[in-house]
Amino acid sequence: CLSHKILFISGILSFGLLDGLTAAIMINEKGVMSELNPFLREIVIYYGAATLLIFKITVCFMILSVPLLVQYISKESMYWTINGFYGVFTVAGILAAMDNWIFMKMGDPFIDPRLVTGVTFLMLLMAINLGNMMDYRRNHANGYYCRSRITDKEWERMKKEMNYPD
Repeated sequence: CLSHKILFISGILSFGLLDGLTAAIMINEKGVMSELNPFLREIVIYYGAATLLIFKITVCFMILSVPLLVQYISKESMYWTINGFYGVFTVAGILAAMDNWIFMKMGDPFIDPRLVTGVTFLMLLMAINLGNMMDYRRNHANGYYCRSRITDKEWERMKKEMNYPD
């Protein structure tokens, strides 16, 4: 789907590349302690800021690939759920990059990075739930919904096929 591809690429560009690039620049200007995440700080200390950027892009690609793998396995359409998931990462990447840039230029973050992380998780939960509700209605209307239970008629047919005693 074209919207999936566009949002996938925009998620990688904003959450992976843009946030990683501004973080690397911020660390070069303000020092390694300007990075709030201790794991990312360790990467910078031992491997350098360029490795941080490569790591962010790689992890972002892996995270954003999960919905595509789930969609591939699932029998139902997850159009809105995936779009919401990708949209959240695109917006979160832009917020994080802006926050890094403002911190680098002004000396104070515009939004506390912990708040950005918390809001990202809340937006992610809301987007997934809302997308799931919309996809359920869409799948149900198109006849693509997955039944979670076996009907009595199907159970009787299966018992006959297995020679199950009554």
